[in-house]
Amino acid sequence: MSLVPGQYRTTKNRRPRRAVERLKPALDALRRQYDMNSHESPIEITMTDRDNRTVRELNFRPVWIKTSSDEPFGHNQGFRK
Repeated sequence: MSLVPGQYRTTKNRRPRRAVERLKPALDALRRQYDMNSHESPIEITMTDRDNRTVRELNFRPVWIKTSSDEPFGHNQGFRK
């Protein structure tokens, strides 16, 4: 799943999962986030499939949540300056 301006979309890659080696600090950060956010209820999102026509409703539990608004991070543009 990816977030392009304003909407969730299916990724271009058809493989549902990839094997990615993560460094220990990254795994530790993901585990801490899971401990903080695992009790939250999933949010319902609308996702567009690869054909750009099919739209599905999904339940999604974001990993990174903004502390100021309790909304999921949508992109990293604020960090790219």
